[in-house]
Amino acid sequence: MCGTPPWSSAAPTAAGTRGSVTTNRPASSPKPSRNFRGFPRCPATAFSRHSSTWTRRVPGTARGRSAGNPRPGRGRRSGSPRAPRSPSSGSTGAGHGPNSPSSAGSASASPAPLGGAVRNATVSRDGAHWYVSFLVEDGTLTPQRHDNPGSAVGIDRGVAKVVARSDGIFHHQVFAREREVGHAATLQRRLARTQKGSARRRHAAAKLGKALAKVRRRRADFAAKIAHTLTVGFELIVFEALATKNMTAGVAPKPDPGQQGAFLPNGAASKSGLNRSILDKGWHRIELATRSKARYTGTCVITVNPAYTSQTCNVCTVVDRKSRESQAVFRCTSCGHTEHADVNAAKNILTTGRAEHARPRPGVRAGARKPRNRVGRKANRQATAAQGHATASPELAGIPRP
Repeated sequence: MCGTPPWSSAAPTAAGTRGSVTTNRPASSPKPSRNFRGFPRCPATAFSRHSSTWTRRVPGTARGRSAGNPRPGRGRRSGSPRAPRSPSSGSTGAGHGPNSPSSAGSASASPAPLGGAVRNATVSRDGAHWYVSFLVEDGTLTPQRHDNPGSAVGIDRGVAKVVARSDGIFHHQVFAREREVGHAATLQRRLARTQKGSARRRHAAAKLGKALAKVRRRRADFAAKIAHTLTVGFELIVFEALATKNMTAGVAPKPDPGQQGAFLPNGAASKSGLNRSILDKGWHRIELATRSKARYTGTCVITVNPAYTSQTCNVCTVVDRKSRESQAVFRCTSCGHTEHADVNAAKNILTTGRAEHARPRPGVRAGARKPRNRVGRKANRQATAAQGHATASPELAGIPRP
């Protein structure tokens, strides 16, 4: 305690009654200053009890500034991003600043350990939130041998089922419910009706981004869980080398030769629906997450050519497009083998991956990606033309060509 204040002495010289509140204060003493809750500023107990409440409710006091009434029209609008402050500015949040009562007389809190040496930091913004990602050198080495040596699995990515494994297990999740899809469509129409650069457009874009961020986080969470399950359980994981960008390309228009300026139906509506379904499943994100997790378990992740994997029978290896009766039914026209179409494709992917993994190229790690052919089209045409010219040239006298 701080003792008895001068205006509450035991022998007051003047006493007055105002309503139901009685005050005993010397006539010569000034009127004590009081804070916003009516407590005197002098007693340490009142200060320690209510200073933390003040710093929490009034942001200005936690940053060492006087807290007054907010200016009209200067408040942060909902949905507008707040720029991150540098840690060197000394502002560490409400109740933990350099002028905060809780930090007086104590050392500043050190940052939380990240598990290793920080190599770089990336600042990103997602809607109204800012994030900092640290690249940390944790010193962890890739294991030379997996916990389950010899285990392998083939992965078939689809639309009806996101992930189908060669052992008959499916992994699927609906990332956006029908109600959320309808709400996102309403927000998109609302955004399209706004004028560029207006405040209503910023608010509509913020609401739409918030709705889409939920779906994006669910997709990322699903990919991380699938990657953990696959890398922990299998030493070899085989994916299809899918070109998602090419698979989701738009359909070229089909002009009508009989009428100038008219176009024939080209199936663009159905193709756009398939493109949305493919992009919604996050095929590429699953492969990236699996490759990232594989560094900590010693798993080898490879990709194979996806050609004819859904039309080939895994038992008799006969290729026939009629064997794929529907999306989920595969019945071989040669041997009569019946199985789920996605599981049959995953088994073909695993068979091809094991064959490729068993014959590593000299000087190249098993399972590494093939180098890209960077020879231009012009060089290929020139080489083809030179080869054709050499073949068509007349034979020299006495020297027959082989």
